Amino acid sequence: MNYKGIKSYEDACKVLGVQPISENAVAAFPAEDRKSMSAYHKLTIIARAINGGWKPDWNNRSQYKYYPVFYYENAGLSYVGTSSAASLTNANVGSRLCFQTEAMSDYAAATFADLYTDFYCLPASVEKEESQQSNKQPGDFLKMATDIIETQLQPLAQEKKTRGVVLIACDTDTTDEKGESATGAIIGIVGNGKALAHGVAELMTRKESAPLVKQATELIAMQRLQERIKQEGAKFLAELFTQQEK
Repeated sequence: MNYKGIKSYEDACKVLGVQPISENAVAAFPAEDRKSMSAYHKLTIIARAINGGWKPDWNNRSQYKYYPVFYYENAGLSYVGTSSAASLTNANVGSRLCFQTEAMSDYAAATFADLYTDFYCLPASVEKEESQQSNKQPGDFLKMATDIIETQLQPLAQEKKTRGVVLIACDTDTTDEKGESATGAIIGIVGNGKALAHGVAELMTRKESAPLVKQATELIAMQRLQERIKQEGAKFLAELFTQQEK
């Protein structure tokens, strides 16, 4: 495939035969680093695909390696040209992001300028992410949880028949159809039933799980109490007071 046919991260993944990562894959990093880490991974895959199997030999000082050079202006990060390194075994942008030819470097810079911006420009990346977070609707979190179940948990559980994975995602800061406060929950259960049963049993009996089990039990009792009050009303309250007097 001609490298100019690589116009996206997904295209590069297809060329290399690798699975694209989910945006949630960088969730373990601090918020201000996630966009940069994601961009670095994507640029690494893109550079590898564009290079078509070529790998820089950092012990060969006569081998040229090309990388794009950018400069800052009021509008942000702009591409200015390509530089090369041959006599020195260092690269200003990291050995994973260099290219075999100047033309490849120019193409990557022009085609994937947004990713380079996310990789280099921390302030802009954080501002953009915060803006996206502020525009998210209450149900977006649960939609993301559903995406994790479908794209990550199911493949993980399917790798071995002995695996089971449970995901419980809750959002107490949400609203129902009437605009009233509610609790949204997504429970994903995938994999071997026996493994799942063992896992749940171990979770419920662990010492560190005791506070969670207690809170859940109290919540269930309160929900049942509220339901009885709704259904039986004054009759239930009268019986409750009578029992207390005895």
